[in-house]
Amino acid sequence: MASGVEQDLLSDPEAADAIDGGASSHLALDLMAGRATLGDVVGITDEELEALYALGYRYYCCGKYEHALSFFRFLCLHRHTDARSWLSLAAASQMLEDTEGAVQAYRLAALLNSEDPQIPLRAAECLVKLGRPAAAIVALGDVLTLSAGNPELNTFAWRAQRMLDRLKTERNSNGA
Repeated sequence: MASGVEQDLLSDPEAADAIDGGASSHLALDLMAGRATLGDVVGITDEELEALYALGYRYYCCGKYEHALSFFRFLCLHRHTDARSWLSLAAASQMLEDTEGAVQAYRLAALLNSEDPQIPLRAAECLVKLGRPAAAIVALGDVLTLSAGNPELNTFAWRAQRMLDRLKTERNSNGA
């Protein structure tokens, strides 16, 4: 929520122009209003951000998760509306066994892309590891819903169903 001063600036373009002549102040206001990213404000191009993503992805694929994590954190900061950046940050965090951090990043990725069944599936893996089976079951149900009727997503559905069956079996054996 914008403060009183920020709200005045958001609603008064002339006040924004008075700050520094206009260009950067408009970008800053766009950032505060959710119409721009920090990358836009500091002048990082989409091509530069894609190059950084490629480097982070390369580190991730080589098993250098700490290096990958640094790139993905940078991308999340400078392109906060990109679900792929958050998914990548979550995956690197998960590989580094920062399970709680991974869950938080998966949540943000899911907010930005509610149609990718991979996101709740990976989050469910973390939730199981954190000893939160009820939350994992909900996430796995989301995977099945998102995968339904799409043959390209059968692998996600199959994996989610196996995890769900195992969790329900464990819950039944513990409750008996």
